[in-house]
Amino acid sequence: ASNGNANATERMRIDSSGRVGIGTTSPGAALDIFTSTGPYFRGGSDNTARQLVIESSTTTNPGDTHTFRASSSTGTIAFANSINSERLRIDSSGNVGIGTTSPSASIHLAVSDPQFRLQRTGAYSTSSGPLIQFQGKGPNSTNYNFGKIQAVSSGSNNAGELQFFTNNAGSQSERM
Repeated sequence: ASNGNANATERMRIDSSGRVGIGTTSPGAALDIFTSTGPYFRGGSDNTARQLVIESSTTTNPGDTHTFRASSSTGTIAFANSINSERLRIDSSGNVGIGTTSPSASIHLAVSDPQFRLQRTGAYSTSSGPLIQFQGKGPNSTNYNFGKIQAVSSGSNNAGELQFFTNNAGSQSERM
């Protein structure tokens, strides 16, 4: 209907501040979408960052809240959990921080017990497995493989080996 009502039940509201509420009569942001059967989305601004909030439950007791914020002033993207504690940030230079709001490296983990896992989900193999590849530009600005560390199964009793490779004249050879 032209007044925002369908079947005499209000479905959408534009308040005096210009905020649009769909499924709510009290929009809390520029666009506030709420459904009682699933998550609702709220977009807004805290004057420093644009944000998208995804919540579940009801408007009086939101339950779990997860926030995505993108700041036009700092060029960062941040993700926060239900207690609005930031867990991951991508800064304006592309550094990714997990557990830190100031990443100082391409990937910066700042947690009490940091772990990094590479998991192979392909078919069993004694010749290939998870690996870390080291690449860089050569004198002709072409990317080259300089070396790698690879974990493979030795084939007996789920035992594993680490192999260390370096590049020589275009091919990688196991060195240790």
